Amino acid sequence: MNKYIISTDACVNLPKWLTDKYNIPIVPMPFSLNEPVGEKDISLLGVIKKTEYKRFDYRSDTTTMTMPEFYDKLANGAVPLTSQANASITEEYLEPYLKEGYDILHIAFSSGMSGTYNSACIAQKELQAKYPDRKIIVIDSLSGGGGEGLAVIDAYKQFELGKSIEEAANYVEEEKLRYRHYFTVGDIKFIAKSGRISSFQELVGTLLGITIILGIDSEGKVYPAAKVRGKKKVTRKMLELFEDNKGDQDVSSIILNHGNDIEEIQQLGETILEEFPDVNNIDYDYVNMLVGCNSGPGSLALFFKGEKRTFVQNK
Repeated sequence: MNKYIISTDACVNLPKWLTDKYNIPIVPMPFSLNEPVGEKDISLLGVIKKTEYKRFDYRSDTTTMTMPEFYDKLANGAVPLTSQANASITEEYLEPYLKEGYDILHIAFSSGMSGTYNSACIAQKELQAKYPDRKIIVIDSLSGGGGEGLAVIDAYKQFELGKSIEEAANYVEEEKLRYRHYFTVGDIKFIAKSGRISSFQELVGTLLGITIILGIDSEGKVYPAAKVRGKKKVTRKMLELFEDNKGDQDVSSIILNHGNDIEEIQQLGETILEEFPDVNNIDYDYVNMLVGCNSGPGSLALFFKGEKRTFVQNK
């Protein structure tokens, strides 16, 4: 009997059909929003005002905030701050499964964008010392959001085939560079604040009205995959990236996420279905709150399994 569970972290986006079928352990992550609460005069004549902020702390598994409320806060000036899932949270969250006799295959957010994978490895060592008879495998997905979700889907497909935990882990390790990510941000300042694009790229994009379509390279890092001028050209470029990189992989099911822009993401999905008859299922969802802190409102994201990523930024 394959008695193991497949877990992941709060940077993942999973399709509803999968979460309905399995009770997937998702290690929670904290984040904060510095929300505007008023203005303060900072000049003698009262003509210069400074926005005052108050910090509110949240955790992905306990917040009652809805996704539209979250994105409305960002659109209205809230400044987000994220933290990786620390080792103690990961250990606390996964230990009950080990106590019940389960082995654990944990799929973590990309090490190229966060220390979350490293924290999971620290928790693995601590838990392995306490439960030496259990198997604990941690995978660096080199992905995030819906791409990380594709890794979890593949792991569960192996589980359903009766594969062992090692076989499932080896399969995901072999396939993980096939998880393609292409996404835009509604306001480039969000991704710039995270340090994932340069201040120069932010300046150029803002001044010239250029939309940068971002991708994830073979080291799991964000890079500018394409640039288009004007929002109307984004969909066409996304379709080109899809066609150029899907290869001969099964793309019958893909994932589309959005930052509170349902109309735009549905339009992208409808166009994909019209132009690519081999796609017959699209899973739509909001970009999760942890990733959304960096991509902001108005983001669009396309995830699919395609040709292996080979590009490495700055090399």
